[in-house]
Amino acid sequence: AGIAVVCGVSTGCIGGLAQVIYMIKGHDVPAEYAGFNEKRIAVVVVTDEPSHGPDPLRKTIARSIAGKLEMNIEVIDVVPEIEISQWIDENNWNGADFAEVGDGVDADFVLGVYLDDYSIRQGSTIYKGRSEVTVTVVDCATGKTTYTTGPDIFEYPENGRPALQTDDRRFEIFYLAWLTKRIARQFYKHNPLEDVADDAAF
Repeated sequence: AGIAVVCGVSTGCIGGLAQVIYMIKGHDVPAEYAGFNEKRIAVVVVTDEPSHGPDPLRKTIARSIAGKLEMNIEVIDVVPEIEISQWIDENNWNGADFAEVGDGVDADFVLGVYLDDYSIRQGSTIYKGRSEVTVTVVDCATGKTTYTTGPDIFEYPENGRPALQTDDRRFEIFYLAWLTKRIARQFYKHNPLEDVADDAAF
């Protein structure tokens, strides 16, 4: 049996649509890589791209991904971002060997993210996020890569958003929440219908 939802564009309708979506069962997509349960994970982001917020972009993205892993994986120990940044600064890490960072912070695995070609504007009048992302998982015990995807292009929203409706900082928060969710959920099961709710809320 299907569920039909018909309504106009309104806050109430968006909330009702989201509730219906989350009530639908049996649509979970399994994790693409499910090896993080009961493990200590270091999330390391490598990028030279500038941020529109108070913190470096790599720290903002790493913290967001780490938080989503903690929320969605039943038993996981995520290394605090401040501990990772301190190790990187003290050891002049060159961004090449993820296992080296993992060993330095006693992690079992490193979730490494390379981010390039980052932007939040499409011309002067439209906000549209864009990133080229490569995701890699490294087993710190062996130094071997156990999972990798990309480089993939992440663009959102599809039709952009008029610059008059927001500003750099607020749009960046919105786009990075969307981006980090799509990176993190490769490692836990999720309901793909959440994307409909995200689009409706936007």
